[in-house]
Amino acid sequence: MKKNAIIKVLVALVVCAAAIFGIKTITAPKVVEGSKEITITLENQGEKIGTVTTRTDAELLSELLIELQTKKEIQFQYSDSAYGMYITGLGIQELVEEDAEKQLYWTYTSDNNKACLATGYGCDAASAVAIEDGDAFVFSLSKF
Repeated sequence: MKKNAIIKVLVALVVCAAAIFGIKTITAPKVVEGSKEITITLENQGEKIGTVTTRTDAELLSELLIELQTKKEIQFQYSDSAYGMYITGLGIQELVEEDAEKQLYWTYTSDNNKACLATGYGCDAASAVAIEDGDAFVFSLSKF
């Protein structure tokens, strides 16, 4: 009798673990591999600096930004933080850096990226944002 009870408890635990894993897998942002078209728009205090539309095989936004810097399509500067990639400078022709004294910092938004929309408050660090074909991002140097 005790053996049957132990087996039932173990089976129940395995079923619960499988259900939790399945839910996490279904609700996690999907990383799409393959050629994607992504648009990046840069703004400095509301003034458009420029737009880059590119095709990429990058899986994360951080990888795309580094790829664009390597291809010299953008100027890009960042540091690693406890929260992921922290963007300190962006530009098309010239690098525009954050300015702590003026309280100007780089942020970004997306009206169509699933990972950004899923948070309910905006985009996480670029190193945590999976990108998909057709995504568009607006990077803004703004006062906070």
